[in-house]
Amino acid sequence: MLQDDQFIGLAALSLSPEGLREINELAGTDVATEGGTVTRSTIVEAQRAVLERSGPEEALESAQRLMRRGFEAAKGLGGSMGPFFGATLDVPPEPQSDDPEQWQAYSEEVAGWLTAHEGFSDDDFGPANLLWKSGARASSPQLRQYARATGTV
Repeated sequence: MLQDDQFIGLAALSLSPEGLREINELAGTDVATEGGTVTRSTIVEAQRAVLERSGPEEALESAQRLMRRGFEAAKGLGGSMGPFFGATLDVPPEPQSDDPEQWQAYSEEVAGWLTAHEGFSDDDFGPANLLWKSGARASSPQLRQYARATGTV
């Protein structure tokens, strides 16, 4: 089974048409994209199709090819979350009161904004967005927290 690092490498690779073609060749089948990138679930579905079509030996070989390439691509990313993550995000202003309902509404508004954000290339939020949307790592609550939308504490 592919690990998180391999998924983020494959997700980053799939952002270009050439990279997606390479992934499809390595997988031995077409791997679907969601939101402009391959995801954990689309890779699993592709592997399931290879297993059903060609049997376990080819499915394992395909998974090994994807794993090696994903890890290689992840090593080349060199990305990390900077100390000022979210500083350039244009999130809504925080509530000026301690009212839990206002903070909950604010947290939900920021979650909607993060979900709608499609970009992967900006240095501030792009790497974290790719981690989240590819299914490699992170979650919506984690990203809301990093973007300063913690809600009721």
